[in-house]
Amino acid sequence: MGADRRPDPVQHVINDIWRGKLKADHPSSSEIVHRIDDFEALMLAMLLHDVGKGGDRGQLEDGAIAARRACDRLGLDPRRTEFVVWLVRNHLALSDYAQKRDVSDPATVRAFTKLVGDPERLRTLLILTVADIRAVGPGVWNAWKGNLIRDLYQRTEGVFRGEDVTHADPLDDYPGLVARARADGAAAEAVTVEDSEEEDRAATRVAVAARDRPGLFVDLADALAAAGADVVGARVATAPDGTALDVFELQDGGGAPYGQAEPRRLTRLIEGLETAARGGVPTAPPPVAPPNPRRAAFDVRPTAMVDLDESPTAAVVEVSGADRPGLLADLARAFAIHRLSIRSAHIAGFGERAVDSFYVTDAAGRKPKPGPKLEALRADLETVLDFTERGGHRVSAPVRASLRDVSEVGRRGGAQEPVSRAPEPR
Repeated sequence: MGADRRPDPVQHVINDIWRGKLKADHPSSSEIVHRIDDFEALMLAMLLHDVGKGGDRGQLEDGAIAARRACDRLGLDPRRTEFVVWLVRNHLALSDYAQKRDVSDPATVRAFTKLVGDPERLRTLLILTVADIRAVGPGVWNAWKGNLIRDLYQRTEGVFRGEDVTHADPLDDYPGLVARARADGAAAEAVTVEDSEEEDRAATRVAVAARDRPGLFVDLADALAAAGADVVGARVATAPDGTALDVFELQDGGGAPYGQAEPRRLTRLIEGLETAARGGVPTAPPPVAPPNPRRAAFDVRPTAMVDLDESPTAAVVEVSGADRPGLLADLARAFAIHRLSIRSAHIAGFGERAVDSFYVTDAAGRKPKPGPKLEALRADLETVLDFTERGGHRVSAPVRASLRDVSEVGRRGGAQEPVSRAPEPR
């Protein structure tokens, strides 16, 4: 390593968590980091976690191979080597499961628990994940992501303690809102968050409850786009009685919490969402945004994948591409055109890139079957993602944290197996 090389920003974040400098932002991580048995393995994984970027086999596979070679050359004992290799190969897993999977589903928690294997891996992976996301740049880490990651961590930790995994009902968090919706047909409100880790919030949380119906999510997304609200996070859930709950994290065009500068805009948005939820007058589409020169500087192929193995009751559709005004509404409209219902949605952003997952069923509530219809859906979603701004610029941005990055799209054959000590390509 050259003398002029700057330390990895992830290293700075881990050190700050260890020293308690980030306790106000990350109280849980600041306590958990001191329960890690092998701190040296964490730091070595931190140094190696991105070495596979740009490799022919994909970031995670090439990173794991490179990590094993590095550990062998350093003379690490086999147990520590396996731990470091596992961390490198799975350093995106906690973020991926938390932000792109239905954590309220016990099957998701069990799958993640099986992947992790033991509490020490869970603790170490948490610190590496928090540091990795926070080190990307200003605004990439936020309270929304922190809540999702902390929720999955706590549910997984409970499994290791022998607790039963139960289905968490998101509607339980909004009893008053849900009661109003059941009485009036729909209800929306800006949510006051009382959480020690969310004091410095970067977005406004808005919740909408309504009787589920075809096109509900499209109408809500259209209302948000027309109001100039950027969706930086979202969760959608549907109760057995047909009550849908949609929770959005919203910013204005300047990246500030929506309505912070103009509270009346937030009041009008709440009214508009209630009208849309009841199937009121369709909202006019938002104006096309002017070309963004920063986005035009990159050109990464948008991707859409359909996973029929992840959930026994729904197809999981993952999309990744550059964020833009109206993207969520356009994606939702594509599902509606294909007569698919969005049972659960998991919306996340990494800088200017949107990374979204949707659990979808057919019109009868059944899991879609493989075939040309799903292939047509995937193609239509990629068309939506491959939006061209005025002036001929494609909207695109660099890839960020995803368990299956763009270099691996189309080559996923199933669950990833641990990196073995079998002979490796060189």
